[in-house]
Amino acid sequence: MNFARALGTTAMLSRMSAYTWEGTSSDARFFGRVREQNAGEVPVMTDDARALSLAVAAREEGFEVAPEAPLWLFLPAIWPVQSRAWIRDNRIRQLRTMIEGNWVDLPWGTADYFEVEASEQEFIQALGLPPRPPGRVWLLRPPPGVGDLDQTLQLLSDSAETARVKIDVSHGFFDHTSRTLAALFKTA
Repeated sequence: MNFARALGTTAMLSRMSAYTWEGTSSDARFFGRVREQNAGEVPVMTDDARALSLAVAAREEGFEVAPEAPLWLFLPAIWPVQSRAWIRDNRIRQLRTMIEGNWVDLPWGTADYFEVEASEQEFIQALGLPPRPPGRVWLLRPPPGVGDLDQTLQLLSDSAETARVKIDVSHGFFDHTSRTLAALFKTA
């Protein structure tokens, strides 16, 4: 399915040009602590980005790993620059498969990474956003006064429901989320 065509992004492209993947928080100091240990460069056998050493260090500064579900892939692009950062994605992802009647975990092949990245880019570009730089794990700091990222996502979802905006990968949800998120950071 071509999401860009289905969502009619041609008209949206010029409207969304203000959003960017560039820039990170100047408050993100966790890079230095982990770099001293060289831990941020070591590949990790995990599917969970929260297990990366830089993600653990970032958590101490209030940054959390951004959700990877298609519904929320756009969040880092609309998140205030001073409340976001990114780290290199050095995960070795795993595929669970059955071999000779036994379940085994195998590392992803190169094609698996490219396929997932292409699929995610399709969602992002369907919303009129510029392509997301590959190989990054995005870190987001919740708005002031909001406990954590899960609570922020719940507030965004609740706001959409109250406004009768369908919660799906659509321009309506994207626009509503952008406005609501801006208001959450502005009122803090």
